[in-house]
Amino acid sequence: MVYLISMIICCFFYAISKRSTIRLGKVKFKFNIAELLTIIIFTSLTAVRSYSVGTDTINYYYSAENTLYKYDSVFSIISSYYIEPGYGILEYFVMKIFGDVHYLFMIESIVLFIGLFGLLHYFDEKTPVAMSLFMFLTLYYNTSLNISRQFISIGIGLYAFKYLFEDNSIRYFLFCIMASMFHTTGLILFALYYLKRFFQDIYNEVDYYKKMLVMLFLVLSLIVILKPIANLLLNMGLLSLKYYNYIANTELHSSLIFNIASCTPMLLIIMLYHKKLINHDERNKVLIAFYLLGAAISIISSFYVVVGRLAFYLISVQIIIYPQFLFSISKNKSQLFKLIIYLLSVVFLVFYWIYCIYYRNFGETYPYESEILPLLNFNI
Repeated sequence: MVYLISMIICCFFYAISKRSTIRLGKVKFKFNIAELLTIIIFTSLTAVRSYSVGTDTINYYYSAENTLYKYDSVFSIISSYYIEPGYGILEYFVMKIFGDVHYLFMIESIVLFIGLFGLLHYFDEKTPVAMSLFMFLTLYYNTSLNISRQFISIGIGLYAFKYLFEDNSIRYFLFCIMASMFHTTGLILFALYYLKRFFQDIYNEVDYYKKMLVMLFLVLSLIVILKPIANLLLNMGLLSLKYYNYIANTELHSSLIFNIASCTPMLLIIMLYHKKLINHDERNKVLIAFYLLGAAISIISSFYVVVGRLAFYLISVQIIIYPQFLFSISKNKSQLFKLIIYLLSVVFLVFYWIYCIYYRNFGETYPYESEILPLLNFNI
């Protein structure tokens, strides 16, 4: 099928390609032809997809088509959205300039992949980034076709991690504001700044475990206080009724068993190899804390599904942690050993992706359909 073939081709070329440094005047930047290939292929798939690919796609289509009728200026959009004006402004300019919602889908995907590669560049010295890319594509790409507005926010958040670890608070908070303007879940990025400071200065193993327990206790306490907070935000006009319904309606919940099972492999790796991961890259003591927080939120989402939206920003760090785990355990091992563990990881991710396609439905993003390029409408 078109998804899987594209994933394998792009990651293969990414694994064998090298980045070159290009100079434009006094400005130097690193360029990788495989990254350009990846962005072109997956942005094109995003852009030319049918409105039936993804449960939310048709809503984005109608929203964009009606933008120029509803709003006559950027100021009218800001006054209407008041919390998340970013997407409305993007819609307005895209429809005014291009008049076609497919360009909106294309720009959404470009922002996401720029953020992704910005993150991979920052960690690439200690990370097998081809595996990171493959993990992102199998775990998150299909989801981005459905809740695409939030994935603009996630793309901005991924890019902002660089400034988080460089302690550039001004730039980081500016990116946090940008992310929050597209989706309010981006507000969690502000909390990550203080969470990072909480975990970066750890002097011993006991201190590390104590801080982990404090963090997880606070997150689990969210189950008790979530609904009262949601009521308060709703009464203040800061929470949309559609989001409140996710919390108030007890029928809207995800599978507890699936959420636990999907987090278990990474949790086991962290439990058994966290010292090795931290020795490999000091930044992992923060990334591990992020993932554990995201895993706790994912499990909570079994009861309040909307909370799961917050987890995306956190559990996405597994695309750095897991490849670093593979790299650290294969260090000083034979090439055959390395090849075997990487192939096993690829096979596992492929089967997990297939499971999610067929049994979890990935937000009805399968099968892939396009009216613009019908040649892409094939399955294996």
